Amino acid sequence: MGHLTIISETGMFHSAALFEIDSRHRKEWRGFHPQTHHAPAGGGEIDRSNREAFINHYARFAVPDEVLLLALQKAEQSWGSSFYTIGVQDCVSMSADIARWCGLSVPLVNMTPYGLLWALTTYNKCTHHDVWPLPWHSAS
Repeated sequence: MGHLTIISETGMFHSAALFEIDSRHRKEWRGFHPQTHHAPAGGGEIDRSNREAFINHYARFAVPDEVLLLALQKAEQSWGSSFYTIGVQDCVSMSADIARWCGLSVPLVNMTPYGLLWALTTYNKCTHHDVWPLPWHSAS
């Protein structure tokens, strides 16, 4: 059993997902941002960088490894060359899609990164929510 963690970041509104696959041995980050920094619309790209230093809030959900792997593959296929439009097709939209592909209940409206976390923790059972130290740093 693995985990999906959806985060919101400090500073600039941003959302991203952490996939913990195979009992935490494999960690993959996925986010989405414009190719041109701070552009409200234009070509988008997947961000695979570790976002831990920027976490403001998060929610973590237990998800079977097979489901996580499929969601990771879908994210690459669906978002790899997508057009970025803030508030329409952005980082929150990608995080919401990933959560849906992992079987979580997510409203169809677009929202802020923290609004997505609120909805996820309201409509789904999470294993951790805003607990520090970060649970993926503790021993298995």
